[in-house]
Amino acid sequence: MVVTTLAGKEDERGNYNIKDGTFADCGGFLNPSWLTFDPKTPGMLYMGQDGGDVRLLNFKDSVVTTPITRGLGGWNRIRTIDFSLDKNYMIIADDQGDVNGKSASILSRASGFKDPKVITSYKQCNGASVHPINGELYFNSYEKGQFYRFDLNSYIAGTNLGIKDYQLLFLIQDNDWEFNINIAPTGDYAYIIVINQHYILRTDYDWGNKTFTTPYVVCGQPRTPEWVDAVGTQARLRNPYQGYL
Repeated sequence: MVVTTLAGKEDERGNYNIKDGTFADCGGFLNPSWLTFDPKTPGMLYMGQDGGDVRLLNFKDSVVTTPITRGLGGWNRIRTIDFSLDKNYMIIADDQGDVNGKSASILSRASGFKDPKVITSYKQCNGASVHPINGELYFNSYEKGQFYRFDLNSYIAGTNLGIKDYQLLFLIQDNDWEFNINIAPTGDYAYIIVINQHYILRTDYDWGNKTFTTPYVVCGQPRTPEWVDAVGTQARLRNPYQGYL
C-alpha cells in the first residue's frame, strides 16, 4: 500500500493557489473535509471544503473543477455531502451559528445541482446523512449533541414539510460535541464519528420504529486524544473525521 499525491500541489514554501485544472495543475484545496462519489456517475468525486466551495475530481479526465460555490447556497461551512436514495438529489450540510441557520440543503441533479433549497434549519450542523435503505435524512447539531431525523422521502414526494419539521432522537454525551454520521450500507447501524472528542459511537437502527437507538462507544474514549492501536475502547484516536463502511 503506497500513499501518493492524487491532485494539487504547493511550492517549496507551502504556498498554493486554488484553481480549476488538471490533477497536476489545479493548485491546492482549502480545508478538504468530505469526500463523496457521485452514485450515478462513476469516477466523479465531490469534495466539500470547510469554509470553501465544493470541488469535483473527474477521474476520467483527471481534471478538478468547482461546480458548486459556497455563495450559491449562502453556506458558511460546508461539512458533508450525500445523495438521496433515488440518486437525483444532493444533500449539503452547513454549519451556521444561528438557530435559524441552514442545516441541510437539497440540490437537484436535473438543475446540475444549481438550485439549493434549505430543507432543515437549526444551528451548528456538522453533518447530514441519508439512510441507504429507507431514504430518511439524519443530521445533527454541535450545540447540545442533538441527533435529528427528517422525512426526506415525504419532502421529495411533495409533502408540505417545513424546515423545522424534524424529530429529535437523542443527545450524545455533552454540549459542543462535533460529530458526523456514517450509516452502514445495510442500514442496520451507523457510526457517529466524534471529531473533537476523539472517539466513535455506534447507534443501531430499529426497523420497526424507523429510528436509530441510543448510541454506545465502540472505539476510543472521550477526551483522550492519542494514537494507540488496540481493540475497541482500548484504542485511542485523535480527531477522527470521515468513515466509510
